[in-house]
Amino acid sequence: MLSAFIFVAMNTPRTVEPAARPFPLSAVTILPGLQRTRLEADRKYLLSLDPIRLMHGFYVNAGIKPKADRYGGWEGMGIEGHSLGHYLSACALMFGATQDEAFKARCEQIVTELAECQRAKGSGFIGGMPDAQRIFTELQARNIRSQGFDLNGNWVPWYNIHKTLAGLLDSYHTVGLKAALPVLEANAEWIHNLTKDYTDADWQKMLACEHGGMNESLADLYSITKNPMHLELARKFFHKAILDPLEKGERKLAGKHGNTQIPKIIGTARLFEVTGETAYRDVSKNFWSEVREDHTYAMGGHGMGEHFGPAKKLNDRLSDSNAETCNSYNMLKLTDHLMQWSPTVEGGDFAERVLVNHILTSEDLATGGVTYFIPLRPGGRKDYSGAFDNFTCCRGTGMENHAKYGEGIYYYQADQLWISQYVPSKLNWRQKGVTVTTKTNYPQSEEVEFTVESKEPQHLSLTFRCPSWAVDGVTLSGEFGEKKGKAGEWLTLSRSFYGTETFKLRIPMKLRAEPMPDNPKRVAMMYGPTTLVAQWPEKPSLAAGNVERTPVFIASDAPVQSWLKRQPGGNWQTTGNMLPGDLTFRPFYDIQHERYSAYLDVFTKSEWDAREADYRTQEEQAADLRRRTVDFFVPGEMQSERDHSVTSKESSPGEFNGRKYRHAMNNGFFAFDLKVDPNVESDLLFTYWGGDRRTFDVLIDGEKLETVKQPGGQSKFVEKAYPLTKAFLHGRTKITVRFQAPADNWAGGLYGARIVRRKS
Repeated sequence: MLSAFIFVAMNTPRTVEPAARPFPLSAVTILPGLQRTRLEADRKYLLSLDPIRLMHGFYVNAGIKPKADRYGGWEGMGIEGHSLGHYLSACALMFGATQDEAFKARCEQIVTELAECQRAKGSGFIGGMPDAQRIFTELQARNIRSQGFDLNGNWVPWYNIHKTLAGLLDSYHTVGLKAALPVLEANAEWIHNLTKDYTDADWQKMLACEHGGMNESLADLYSITKNPMHLELARKFFHKAILDPLEKGERKLAGKHGNTQIPKIIGTARLFEVTGETAYRDVSKNFWSEVREDHTYAMGGHGMGEHFGPAKKLNDRLSDSNAETCNSYNMLKLTDHLMQWSPTVEGGDFAERVLVNHILTSEDLATGGVTYFIPLRPGGRKDYSGAFDNFTCCRGTGMENHAKYGEGIYYYQADQLWISQYVPSKLNWRQKGVTVTTKTNYPQSEEVEFTVESKEPQHLSLTFRCPSWAVDGVTLSGEFGEKKGKAGEWLTLSRSFYGTETFKLRIPMKLRAEPMPDNPKRVAMMYGPTTLVAQWPEKPSLAAGNVERTPVFIASDAPVQSWLKRQPGGNWQTTGNMLPGDLTFRPFYDIQHERYSAYLDVFTKSEWDAREADYRTQEEQAADLRRRTVDFFVPGEMQSERDHSVTSKESSPGEFNGRKYRHAMNNGFFAFDLKVDPNVESDLLFTYWGGDRRTFDVLIDGEKLETVKQPGGQSKFVEKAYPLTKAFLHGRTKITVRFQAPADNWAGGLYGARIVRRKS
């Protein structure tokens, strides 16, 4: 196993040559179409930002007077500084994609400012997080206090540093800024000095806190410098608790925080490439397969509330917090590594699903705002980030997503060209003196036209992905005649090219219903690679009690292909087989602010007659709870804990029965804020596991609410309600709840807390 060798001499590293090489972004021009529209919206947004405002925390930590006020949102919180790294990457990528000198100038500006911070600090440290001096002084002294999203009282400091390193590396590789390299090398020297006395136990304790892709950045730095110290550091950022089981092929992702893990896996992929050690490769491939096969929704994203659930159990995991956009960003990066090792149709299909149905739908075209989550519950509506006060992790990766549509379309080796994605684009294959132009309205159209221009006679093998969903196969036609390709395979045209030649690829698309892995009667509608979602009407259909009714399919013996009828313009319409009435279905990438259903339940007429009353009752209860909820806190989930200002001592999060919790022990505590409505009597609801036997105190705003005595004996989740009167709530907009553990017992675990307005 890899972890057994972390601190001993390794075999001599060898660089793994890719089986299929990627082209730089500068070689691929994105032509007008779905992708270009989003790229331009992102381009405009990036130019609206002031990089000096994103430098605020870096100046503070370097002892330099800040040159501008900082932005709001996460930039005013414990993760200040992470957005600068994302912005630096986004500017580098946008320069690669457009050759717009404005983005090169911004990269040069940021790299210069970071170097100035290092000089002023007198060390290689660069970071914008608050209280950095204390945090890293304690860590250097091996005083390590680590939780999932907290390291020595700071929100994920290594994750934060990784973003800056990634931005510097993108500037070096994509923009060609050699000035980034000494900044990177100085930072690596600082990391080495900080951790040189660490034992294996110290490393693993520290790595229990989210640390991004530190292993990726350090391995990539080693690929440039060949400095053994850089490789040693990359190896040491190896989180055994996650990576050891993956190396062995064990599937244990249920309950894990999604985006904490994926960057680590990208790091193991990069380590394989710079060392040739196949165990790193196995970790990466096993993880990719597990996410794709066990956790991915029809639209390509995964997770609920940022976490993986039980394998292949997605039916009951539809909410407003599905499919974190960061996760898909990182899964595409991992897929690109795997495609370089061995280009597969399976990998191209997965990338297509994510790009078409998640990345394209994740941007507000009017503002350049991006999604954090993609809601998948019926009637969900996407929420986009603001321009200057919402610098979340997904705002950061969202800045990058729409600058790099040129990645993953084309790969090459010798005279072979793989065309993996069908995106309007022009490839300049400089080594061959060849250009390949792809013209298409795909996935709105089944046809893709290619024009190959060669200045000299060239023998080329053009290899096209035949998607696995293209059950009727694909057809390539031109002056050479016609070639057929089977679904799930590559189709190769191998011949000599000279001058200009145009030919077409036709990929027949069919309507299909893609079921949940654990419920064949809950389906997403797909047309080719595209997820079609049911757009809810502006004036909802209401049942008794004015409760909106979720649409359902009433299926007959008619084939799926007849459930929807395509309309002019690319939308679809149900054909009298939906209750409470027919709806328009639209490509998910076309949905902006409208409400929609991505999954729909399917009944026969007799099943619906038997189930309707119960179905509508459950629907009304769920809608009623959403309507009356003032605030809802999920312990153990990073974003929820940050949103609710969690503080703690001798406390930790955990996962049980597919749900997250938090508890405290040994006189420890955890506390959190909940919003309240001062004008309405409400109830405070706590969710516990009925099998726990624990005694602890619960306090509200410093006053004891109750000494909880859990009797145990129930193998189910239970709910405890506390009334909050108008007199108590008067003048309050929030309350602080504290779970206090005695010396000889635990407080919690708490699986959820909710403020609910009381029914009349």
